[in-house]
Amino acid sequence: MQDQNKLKEYIEQTGKLLEREKNLQMEESLLESGETAELTQRQDRFNQLFEECEEFEEEPDSTLWTLYMDGEDAVDEKQIAIFLDKVEEIGSIPPYKYVIRYLFKYLHIPVPLESMENVWKYIEDGNGKINADLTEKEINTFYKKGFAGDEIEAKDIVDAIFSILKIRYEENGNKKKDKWSAYSWKLLKKLDGKLLTEFAFGIKMNYEDYKLFRKKVLRQSSINFFRREEIFTYLVLNYAKICQCDNYYSAYESLEMMYPVEKKDVEQEELSTREISDWFRTFLSNPEGHLKEEYRGVLFQKRNSEIAEILCMIDSYKRKQKKRSAEKEFLEQWDCLEENILTFERDCVSKEELAKQMEEEGYFGKQKIYRWLYGEKVYKRLNNRNMDIKDKQMVILRKEKEGYFLDSKVFLDTRIRDNTFSAFPLDEERQRNLLLTLTFLNYVLDSEDLSSDSYEDRIMEFEWEVHKTVRACGFQGLYSGNAYDAYLKLLLSCDSPLELFRYIWRMKTSYVEE
Repeated sequence: MQDQNKLKEYIEQTGKLLEREKNLQMEESLLESGETAELTQRQDRFNQLFEECEEFEEEPDSTLWTLYMDGEDAVDEKQIAIFLDKVEEIGSIPPYKYVIRYLFKYLHIPVPLESMENVWKYIEDGNGKINADLTEKEINTFYKKGFAGDEIEAKDIVDAIFSILKIRYEENGNKKKDKWSAYSWKLLKKLDGKLLTEFAFGIKMNYEDYKLFRKKVLRQSSINFFRREEIFTYLVLNYAKICQCDNYYSAYESLEMMYPVEKKDVEQEELSTREISDWFRTFLSNPEGHLKEEYRGVLFQKRNSEIAEILCMIDSYKRKQKKRSAEKEFLEQWDCLEENILTFERDCVSKEELAKQMEEEGYFGKQKIYRWLYGEKVYKRLNNRNMDIKDKQMVILRKEKEGYFLDSKVFLDTRIRDNTFSAFPLDEERQRNLLLTLTFLNYVLDSEDLSSDSYEDRIMEFEWEVHKTVRACGFQGLYSGNAYDAYLKLLLSCDSPLELFRYIWRMKTSYVEE
């Protein structure tokens, strides 16, 4: 332990010296990818992409471009080519860039951030074994080389980062049994809510940084107060330090033991995340926002009857809800979509044609709506069964562009299909994107403001619709740094976003039968 303390002191002193000597230009927040600002700015100006196709009469910031169509499948080829080129600019920041840059600053890693391309490539390749068992001497050598400005191999940088992180974990009470190489890769490539919590406890992350990770990396709101595990995480990250709890894992486990789930019904008509968060803040904090004195020694040691009561109320309320909030919102949005499509069709075809369609297929059949949205080939009848198109059958729009958004799994997973209803996905990013899809479709089908020629007004209106849809589910609102959010904003930059949405999907599903 004495050696570890010396190492910790050396790391901190070296990091401070390095910051002064090298004058590193680091952002105010620890959680930066180094690319977020540029990405969001670029993806906030999508309505300017057609300047080469049209002469604007107004300023580009407030003007939409016109989609030239002659029937469903006849679209101006030059426009679509430009549109597909513009999609190449869409992207999301990989989670590992946030994790690595955060650890660089947290651990005072003496390597210039601007020389990280080799590290990114090493992580992207993802085929190396991370050695998190460097000795104190090896870590000291790493710091000295960095301080001297010597070139360091990407693998050596990553090994040093996770060797130091392992020491911090052990100091803070996490004696991980997992192999650290596999765990390190999970943190970099597969960061989810559970891993983020363990990571936060392992380095005693503050609550503000934890919220930023949830927002930027997991696309979630700060805390879902309908989940007791997230309430406990909120209490630990906010108050464990001031209560002098050295081990955040033990503090969390204490809360679990003091407040087990109690299956008893409590009368409660409505309950919102805001009401719960306000209750905890008011109950625990003084007017200055600090933990009240009477809880400082007992919050993680002694059961509080009022906290137990509010947790019991939350559990009771959740049991009475037949479906999870995201699934419930999805079904409500789908019902709206059915009605909006019917209204749209009434305006586009004769009453006789619509009556014929409804008699032959039943307009509200899900398969018909899928075909209306995504193209006739998205479903086919085979052996008296409706067969859904497989992702591998989708047309690859840009074979030469690795990671092209319209060919990505993230994009393909935004399509609504039968199993979305029978087995609503557990992945929260996918849940959120499905809700965004329905919100977008209902907005473009049922919005009077869509006739406005102001892109800015349209986006503000859409942001509000998204907020109303996702807030109860604990999801992040519309954010240009997310790839799918940016894609929907790109669609809204033209005068006919619904037609463009459908046309792109028809391109994806227009595969050749084998």
